[in-house]
Amino acid sequence: ESAKVLREKSCDYIASHQAFFEGFHESFIEIEMEGKKELMQVPFADYLTELRKCNVKADSLAIHALTKILNRPIIILFEGMQLDFGKQGLKTNDKIKKGDPIFVYYDEASCTYHALH
Repeated sequence: ESAKVLREKSCDYIASHQAFFEGFHESFIEIEMEGKKELMQVPFADYLTELRKCNVKADSLAIHALTKILNRPIIILFEGMQLDFGKQGLKTNDKIKKGDPIFVYYDEASCTYHALH
């Protein structure tokens, strides 16, 4: 599925489980004003409206929603990280549990996630 479709599904899932996600929502969103990025406090409904836009960075809530929608673990890798399926509880008897994981690289410099193929 396209990134746009997955983003919509993720936002729909968050909206339909608002009572759960609202407790983790920090009420801040990054916006760009006059070429500068700033954090602005917003209500949960406005957060979802912004999150639906393709030019807005996804966050941990959107990624958590995707794990639920796709029924697959999403493993976020960082530079220098060593992956250990057994230690993370994803591997038993040489088989990956809960479907094939989706690997995502988190670029700390740009604070963005990139799907790995």
